[in-house]
Amino acid sequence: MMIKMRRVKTVLSWEDSALSFQITAILSMIGLVSLLLPWSFILTWMGRSIVWGAFGPHMKLVDYYLATTAKAKDKKARPQPHLTILDMQENLARVRREDAIKLKAARSLRFGSCITQVPSFNQARHYDRPLPESTARSWQETFMDPNLDETKWLPKQQLCGTMIPRLNNLDKQNKEKSMKEKKRLEKLMQDLLLADDS
Repeated sequence: MMIKMRRVKTVLSWEDSALSFQITAILSMIGLVSLLLPWSFILTWMGRSIVWGAFGPHMKLVDYYLATTAKAKDKKARPQPHLTILDMQENLARVRREDAIKLKAARSLRFGSCITQVPSFNQARHYDRPLPESTARSWQETFMDPNLDETKWLPKQQLCGTMIPRLNNLDKQNKEKSMKEKKRLEKLMQDLLLADDS
């Protein structure tokens, strides 16, 4: 709750100026467009269409159609094609949810306390404003000339794979080993089949 309140506070106080400007510009455009619209005509006909659509005489036909389809379903309960599509989508959503849970567990096992959620914008309680007398200086002797001996490249925490999530490079190595093993097993199967035929 406090993080949400801090987000609202950063937008309202213009500490996150880009997001505040976007929201202000969008709301200003909506306000200008709504000034030009004939609201009495729109609200009158929108209310009439809602009442007519919900309580009009055509609802007798809707009731008749629903009653006949309910009777037909009671007589023959056969699988409908749209229901099979819904079942496929439900299974796909379940598999994706299970994969996400498994990936989260694998990350917590592999990286442990090193996992950090980087916020998309500043969620600090107090905004860090630089002082007027603060300065910055380069940490290198020459600008844009990094010392390659000091530069360290750390692997990302992106895991790949379905059954056993691994780091990207380990996943590629595992695929290569799996393909070699698969080819070796296929060759053994062919040799066994040829031995059985002869």
